[in-house]
Amino acid sequence: KLSKKLRSKKKYVPRLQYPLDGMWKLLWNNEQGIPQIGGIAVSNNEFQQGPYLFNLIFKDPTTPTFKWPLDPVHATARMGVNLKKKPLGPKIGRQIVWET
Repeated sequence: KLSKKLRSKKKYVPRLQYPLDGMWKLLWNNEQGIPQIGGIAVSNNEFQQGPYLFNLIFKDPTTPTFKWPLDPVHATARMGVNLKKKPLGPKIGRQIVWET
């Protein structure tokens, strides 16, 4: 049985079918260079930010990507995930570095 260890009331929760599913903490700098913090819930290789739905793309499992809706901008994983080497995705607490 696959599971993810969480820091919550439950010691373990079932691992979802998709390798990047789960709760993710986001860290980035805004246009003024000020650090920002947020979070997303990824489910079935998708996450929602405001009214927009983002889909994770695994055409190349060594560098997953996603695209901004209504915009040609793509983000590509540059570090922290390689589904050829680790098909179940990164461990809890690991970082993925995305680049646009």
